[in-house]
Amino acid sequence: MSERIKGWLRSPDLLAKKPQIGWIMFIVGVLVFTLLAINLKVNGPLLKVDTSVTNALHNTALSVSKGMLDFIKLGWTFGNEGVMVLGGLMGLYFIIRRYWKELWMVAVGNIGGPLMFLALSHIFNRHRPSFAVPVAATLTGPGFPSGHTVVAVTLYGLLAYLLIPTISSRFWKWAVIVLAVLIMLFIGFSRLFVGGHYLTDVIAGYAVG
Repeated sequence: MSERIKGWLRSPDLLAKKPQIGWIMFIVGVLVFTLLAINLKVNGPLLKVDTSVTNALHNTALSVSKGMLDFIKLGWTFGNEGVMVLGGLMGLYFIIRRYWKELWMVAVGNIGGPLMFLALSHIFNRHRPSFAVPVAATLTGPGFPSGHTVVAVTLYGLLAYLLIPTISSRFWKWAVIVLAVLIMLFIGFSRLFVGGHYLTDVIAGYAVG
């Protein structure tokens, strides 16, 4: 038990032992992002899908109760303040325990993710959805890819990656996986629902993350 506590949140080195997993994730992410970026640059057919999905969700958002809308808006908190608090706590813990490799992993996710979003969003400079009657205050900067989904994958995904090896129960391992995925999906859906991004922005964010 003491060894389990001592090594809590240590990296399992899965991607070092099986680098093909990391390469597959990297290649799939690059391919998905590249296809979406090309579609954006050539005004491809997915832009019509973006408009259709955005308008449908906006109409739904205007008709739901305030309580439901406030709940969905929590995706902003999970993807903004949530990841900052999570990243800060994980970083502090790793400094105290002198887990330097894990600290580097958090730094890459907490700093590298937003930097990648800023660089890519300004390269593509895609406008965000706009409505005559907005359901929430939206950012005015470019929105491709979605920064919230980038950091959601890098931080919540990293936490799950570090937690799962410390859990002995198969049920709780899957519970952590499902919860992490649901949080990532909720953040992306929230940004779509309140009109902060188009569908391809969110998918591109997942790919980058």
